[in-house]
Amino acid sequence: MNGCFEVLKSGKRVFFKEGQFFAVGDVTPESGHTVTNSIKMGQSITSEKQPNLLVTEWTSGNHCCNTFYVFEIGKKFKLIANIDAEYFEISEFRDLRGDGNLELVTADFTFAYWHVGCCFSHSPTIILTYQNGRYLPDLEKMKKMATTEKQLQDWANEYKAKFVDAVKDLPDDKWAAPYEMWQKMLNLIYTGNMNSAWRLCDLSWPANHPGKSIFLKEFIKQLQTSPYYQDINQASFQGVAVQKKDMLKCSPNKVKLVGTFKDVIFPGPPDYKSVAKGDAPEDYWILKLEKPIDVEKDPDYPVPDKNRPQLNQRELQINLDVYLAVC
Repeated sequence: MNGCFEVLKSGKRVFFKEGQFFAVGDVTPESGHTVTNSIKMGQSITSEKQPNLLVTEWTSGNHCCNTFYVFEIGKKFKLIANIDAEYFEISEFRDLRGDGNLELVTADFTFAYWHVGCCFSHSPTIILTYQNGRYLPDLEKMKKMATTEKQLQDWANEYKAKFVDAVKDLPDDKWAAPYEMWQKMLNLIYTGNMNSAWRLCDLSWPANHPGKSIFLKEFIKQLQTSPYYQDINQASFQGVAVQKKDMLKCSPNKVKLVGTFKDVIFPGPPDYKSVAKGDAPEDYWILKLEKPIDVEKDPDYPVPDKNRPQLNQRELQINLDVYLAVC
């Protein structure tokens, strides 16, 4: 099934695009059905303060693919952005500054399937904001505080122990490093802490394990293919201030959070994989937050070496002893 999208102004066509599925707002990846979106036609979503139109195209197929078209629809009509967001589920326009201008929280898929399968692919978060006539990485919103040497050492101890299994899993790989290590390196790089990423690699790599120089060469070569490389390599966001947020405590702590409840079905026993294949459905309430939060370590967490702060959390599972009445 093919679709098309057409824009008319005063009865005359000013834009036309053929494709699979189109929607004003968002598209549900599995079906292509449109869903309600808070971005209304004519709503200004950029600093230009012009009425805008957001259209999403979904190409269908496994793990693919989404494109956002952003138009100005005031006195003058023009396409101001054509953003290839690839995987829909982790892309969303949000007002991160509370100023009415929407940033696009998406991901960089440069390392998708790089030395791993789909389930272990990693795509670090990219935040795009409209500036100087186009969408560019919002380094201020992406920047995070530098990681301490102790935290780097803790991660390194964990990853160093995984090299033996990496060799077993990747016997033909030239360097056979655990994917958890270089994925953490990506997270550091994309939050303005590139030097910490190289330090983590040095601390994690066992002295008797070959291939470190080959790994770094291939890793950097792949990184340089990113469309955002020049931005994230700006002396690792030199001069960009970190936006500090208060860390919430796990308990006891009473806070006010604003968001939207959604009822989500997850696969339960026996395999916790697929309701369609026989796993029992388990019903959960998820609170989707308007603004992300940071949460301190849980003092009662049963696995101390896995106990870490939870940063930039956007969804919370709600455990309720009472029934909710949702109107």
